[in-house]
Amino acid sequence: MLEKVFRLTLIGAIVLLSLIAGRHTYEFWRQGWQGFVPYMQLKMLKPADMPRGDVP
Repeated sequence: MLEKVFRLTLIGAIVLLSLIAGRHTYEFWRQGWQGFVPYMQLKMLKPADMPRGDVP
């Protein structure tokens, strides 16, 4: 019984991760490389690290 629950949880986590990854891949293709690189930098950098000129 416990093994079945564990397996379902594992499958659910994998599905969730693939959905999140799929959304990022969609953003990548929609915006193209030029739009995606700043998008990832915004996600990774803290606002203090941003150069003033890059702030939208």
